[in-house]
Amino acid sequence: MGELNAGWDYAKFLLGNERVGVAPVGATKRVLARAKEYAGDQLADPLTAARFAELENELLALELTALRVVAHSSDGKPHPASSVLKLKGSELQQAVSELLVDLAGPDSLASGAGEGSDVPGWARRATPAYLNLRKASIYGGSNEIQRQIIAKTILGL
Repeated sequence: MGELNAGWDYAKFLLGNERVGVAPVGATKRVLARAKEYAGDQLADPLTAARFAELENELLALELTALRVVAHSSDGKPHPASSVLKLKGSELQQAVSELLVDLAGPDSLASGAGEGSDVPGWARRATPAYLNLRKASIYGGSNEIQRQIIAKTILGL
């Protein structure tokens, strides 16, 4: 099962790997790309275009951080940046879901509308998805705990 009295080291490594998986960069990028398609004419608004650009840049930075964490975790020790992945990954998931709600506008409140309604399916699903993703701040280690880990292991506070 491993070395005697090394259980906590193994657990920290496993938790670090879990945090990498909790930051679904690829899935969030796909949702953002679909949101851009749904936005249509709203992309002409400079504020909407800026939100998309900011989210795309942050997702790229998160993707590069994920690659760095994976590359530096081969020694069997958890990489402290895995907490950054979990924290920022969950925040970006929530930001993209919020953007979808904003793009859908009042249609995002039509979650009970049936298939025959004129409200697009993505708009009906926007608010339930937004509300469901609030849990991303908790699972895999709450964002508050991740901030404490980052402060201690990366910033040395």
